[in-house]
Amino acid sequence: MLQLSQRPLTASAADAPLFADRAPELQQLDRAVELRFNTLVLADRGMGTTSLLHRVERRLVDRGIPTEFLGPDAAETAASVLAAVREVFDGAGQETVLLVDDLDADVAFELFGRRRDDLWQTPVRWVVGASTSRSSVFRRPPADTFFEVVLELPELSADAAEELLRRRVAAAGATTPDAVRLAAAIPVIATQVTPRTPRALLAAARATVLADEDGQPGALGQVRHLQQAQGLGRAPAMLFSELQALGSASASDEELLRRLGWTRGRTAQVLKQLEEAGLVAGHDDHRGSPGRPRRVYAVTGGGEDG
Repeated sequence: MLQLSQRPLTASAADAPLFADRAPELQQLDRAVELRFNTLVLADRGMGTTSLLHRVERRLVDRGIPTEFLGPDAAETAASVLAAVREVFDGAGQETVLLVDDLDADVAFELFGRRRDDLWQTPVRWVVGASTSRSSVFRRPPADTFFEVVLELPELSADAAEELLRRRVAAAGATTPDAVRLAAAIPVIATQVTPRTPRALLAAARATVLADEDGQPGALGQVRHLQQAQGLGRAPAMLFSELQALGSASASDEELLRRLGWTRGRTAQVLKQLEEAGLVAGHDDHRGSPGRPRRVYAVTGGGEDG
């Protein structure tokens, strides 16, 4: 069965064959850990940071290096992260690599700014993933000196994008009808979808396998709509991809705001831009509150072709 969900890949053996090529980034992260450098990984939403950190986790564990992974829930507060550090102290005090995913800006500054000197004294080496939109907090003194390495995760190359999708096809069994349909569309998706992130590529792949037998609105239609959104700018393209993943959302949707790292006002502005272009449609949702209805948006069939 094709695995095309938005679920990040984990450090499990089952997910290992699905991981796309990030060889340069993995080599840099391996080297940083070897040299005992603290490393910050910055990326736009949907770029695959969580999957990358889990891949690093698996590689470190396979090499016998003590490793702990903290996801957003486990790293929700500075206290919860410090509790994980204390567990390292309470153990044998062996040097441990702590991988922290999607760290909140306030939590980051509390840890690496106010408590920087204390953390430097611990047997912990840090690999922290964060949204590019939060990068300023890591560059603010005194937090700016905590990380020796800052890695900015780029979009996938066309070859890496094709590999990502072909790995999904191979894992599902290349002879299933859905896999055959997706395999035929991979060259188009890998070269035309923008931004070339795992999230956008998987959204295009889902549209392809959900298409009617005549191919609508599969890969070609999906690519055209993404290109129309990109023509409006990077922000509209990002928001369009998120709406494809979520199905529908309002400007106050917490999950949408978390994924984008934007304010409600900024999100509402870009949603209006997409609506005026005919790429999304909005309707008033009166459920859940007697007051003013929420304006909920979903992706349409696309704007005008001309």
